[in-house]
Order: sequence, then C-alpha cells, then structure tokens
Amino acid sequence: MNIVRSRGNLGHSIDDNNRSLKKVKSNYSNQQRIDEHYESLSIINSKIQLANQALIKLFVCCGIPFHLVQHPFFVDFVKTLCPAYILSSRQQLSASMLNSEISHIQLKIDVILENETCMTLGIYLYFNY
Repeated sequence: MNIVRSRGNLGHSIDDNNRSLKKVKSNYSNQQRIDEHYESLSIINSKIQLANQALIKLFVCCGIPFHLVQHPFFVDFVKTLCPAYILSSRQQLSASMLNSEISHIQLKIDVILENETCMTLGIYLYFNY
C-alpha cells in the first residue's frame, strides 16, 4: 500500500514512529487555477482589437475570400477557440477593418520614410516564362 500511495504523489507521508498519516506541505505553483477550466463570457476591448487585426491580416496575407468569415465551419472554429468573440460581417471586414489596417500600415511606412536620408527607387521585373 505504501508503494502504491507513494506513486500517486499526493503529498502525504507516513510517520514511522506512530504510523499516522501526515500531510506534507505541497508546492502550490503546479496547482491549476479555476479560471483555466471555464470559458469566459466576455473579452476585454484590447483583446478584441488584437483578434480583429490578426483576422484581417490572415484574410489579406493568405488571399482568403472575405465571404469565408460567415461560413458556418469558420464561425464554429472561431467559437471553439473563443466563444465570447463575435465575428464581424464580411462587409465590415472588407471595408472598415481593412481600411483601418491599411491606414495603420501606411502611417508606419510614412514614419520609416521620414527618418531615411538616402533612398533609391528601383523596379524589379519578374517574368515567368
């Protein structure tokens, strides 16, 4: 019984003097938190904005059609990852969210170009025959 009990590693030890069961102080750093076992019903706004940016980058950079955002399998996939996240419509994704991300990137490019002193403009042509 002692061998089986010691394999379980529950934090108990037996005192050989009086053969009583004592609880050993366990390390609580490995203890799981209660909020890791349920899914939140709300998301903070900053996390929603990050998810929206990642979503628009996914659709634009991978060439995925915007109508996929309303496909039932895609909606199910997103709800599996985060049930509280509400997907935008394809019109909102392709219009306001895309325009917002484009303007954000354009402002970053403008800041980079303002700090440059010597630039060369080149054209790269690629022909696939």
